[in-house]
Amino acid sequence: MNDLSPVEKNQQPSQALHEDRGSSEFITFHKPGQVSKETIGYGNGSNVTEEKNNNTSPFSGSTIFGEPKNLNMNEMGDNLELPTGTGNNHYDPSSSPSSLEDELLFFNYHEYSVQKYECLETGVYAQHSHPLTITHFPNPYVEFQSKQYRSTRIVRIPRIFNKVIANTYPQFSTTIPGFEPAALIDPKHSTDQLTNVNSFIPKGIYQGQLFGYSSVSPLSQYLTVEEFKEIVERVNEFMKNAFDPLTVLNIINNILNFMTIWTWERIIRSPSKACLDRLEAFIEDLNNNQLKTKDIRIISPRRSGYICLDFEIPKPVIP
Repeated sequence: MNDLSPVEKNQQPSQALHEDRGSSEFITFHKPGQVSKETIGYGNGSNVTEEKNNNTSPFSGSTIFGEPKNLNMNEMGDNLELPTGTGNNHYDPSSSPSSLEDELLFFNYHEYSVQKYECLETGVYAQHSHPLTITHFPNPYVEFQSKQYRSTRIVRIPRIFNKVIANTYPQFSTTIPGFEPAALIDPKHSTDQLTNVNSFIPKGIYQGQLFGYSSVSPLSQYLTVEEFKEIVERVNEFMKNAFDPLTVLNIINNILNFMTIWTWERIIRSPSKACLDRLEAFIEDLNNNQLKTKDIRIISPRRSGYICLDFEIPKPVIP
């Protein structure tokens, strides 16, 4: 490919731009009537400069990132440089959030949207312009196709990764689904002062289950914001004490394990395991008392591998 002339290289933009991996090329666009100089870099380090009269549209037949693009000249300045995708793309630190104003907003990454569903208002199963938001899921903690499997659903509370401490030990979101900064809202009810925006409002049926337009899950029908936050904060406290390697007890335990070639852990139960046992006891007590009256329960995070905190709820039904 290095033997091609500049003209041949211009006539084969797709091949030239994608095979010459050693150069950092840019396509420079100019307004019609301007004379531009374009430098074509070859893999052997040589460059050829050509003058071009841009009386014709410079965007016709141009290849950017390997695909033809139709660009609007009125939205561009006199010169616009775009990478062709063939050079080495370097990370630009200026593109990262550098202030509180640019901070990334948190959302529940377990949820997703579908546009093909049965609308409750019309009863028509078709492709709709407004998607449903899937906020609850099948129950994998009971026997498949059992009565409990058919009558219950799972609401997943995600781990948070937008804080430094959350990368050291597991921490779950203390915001009930639908209240996150980047949560999806119902466009119809978000401006209706007479409607509780933060309630689960079914709009359609997908795979035999009821879902709404917003990120609010059916869990909001059973727990208030304060109740949910209190429960998850207690769980997070247990998780910190169990998995934080910098707590005094964990540091001492690790030193003793190292000095005794892990014989210490066989004699004395580690603080981490003891804390996880207390977490299991807390969840069991919660399920047998406070949550039992609400007909919901928490699944031990040990069963989900501490990836998410799952709440088992009754299957949503039409009011």
